[in-house]
Amino acid sequence: MGFKVQWIEGLHRLVTTGINSQINREICLWDLRRGDSVQKLHFEEIDNSSSTLVPFMDSSAGLLYLFGKVFIICYINYMALP
Repeated sequence: MGFKVQWIEGLHRLVTTGINSQINREICLWDLRRGDSVQKLHFEEIDNSSSTLVPFMDSSAGLLYLFGKVFIICYINYMALP
C-alpha cells in the first residue's frame, strides 16, 4: 500500500497519510522537535478506501487538505493540534 508525507513549515512536524492492512485510510501527525526521537501527536482513521490521500498544506490559512481519488477534500486545522 502507499503513503504520502507533508512537511509542516515552521512547526517541525510531519503529516503522513496511508492505508492500513484493513484498507482504512489513515492520517498521523508527527512532532520532530526532539532530535533523537519522533513523537506521534495525532492519529485518525479517515475512511475505507484503497486510494491514498494526498496531503496539501495551505500555510496562509492554517489548513491541511487531504485530496483523494474522487476529489474528496477533508481538512483539519493543524494549528489547533497539540
